[in-house]
Amino acid sequence: MKCDSCHRSIASGVDARKMICEYQQRDGTAKVFGYMMPAGPLIEATGRLARGWHHKCWHIVRKRSAKGDAVTGRVLPAIPTAYEIATGEGVERVAALREAVADMQALAREVGKPVGDPHVHEAHQAKLHGGPYEHTHTMRLDSYQLLGHLTYAHGTNRTASGRSKLPLHEEHDQLHAQAAQRRTELARTEDPGYAEPIEHDWREQRVAEL
Repeated sequence: MKCDSCHRSIASGVDARKMICEYQQRDGTAKVFGYMMPAGPLIEATGRLARGWHHKCWHIVRKRSAKGDAVTGRVLPAIPTAYEIATGEGVERVAALREAVADMQALAREVGKPVGDPHVHEAHQAKLHGGPYEHTHTMRLDSYQLLGHLTYAHGTNRTASGRSKLPLHEEHDQLHAQAAQRRTELARTEDPGYAEPIEHDWREQRVAEL
């Protein structure tokens, strides 16, 4: 098996014992099993294997993802080089970056958090999508990220009365399971050849004359 980050083989021994794997569950959610993972060790894994990482690689990707992007670790794209600006190729990108930075600063003042805070990043993503939006995750979010993520990406408000009192990760998994079910039901309604399965009682039955 190869690591999804460095693309090197995960060798037997320490690498294999400490590897971390993502498994797709039947309800559409993903769980991460492995060394010191909250979902449990690999021997307790359920679902279908999707990806695997070296222990060190997984934590590197997790930290980059927390900053905004699992590959670059940045919320905003890179600044164009001087050559790109001089040749005119990067002028539009510079203008777009200035607009995005100003937008992030305005959101930070509105949210009351610094620009690099996950709440500001989540608010920025929600604004780009026009509110709560359909999405998937490449990494498990940490608890400090989840509060802002649930607020802006899922449109929940844990301070409002009547909201779920489940732990953050359980509520997040439940919301994604519900979203996966809605997508499945929508695909079925759009499929003209789909028909609901007929329920049969396959239990042994006996008829007695009275």
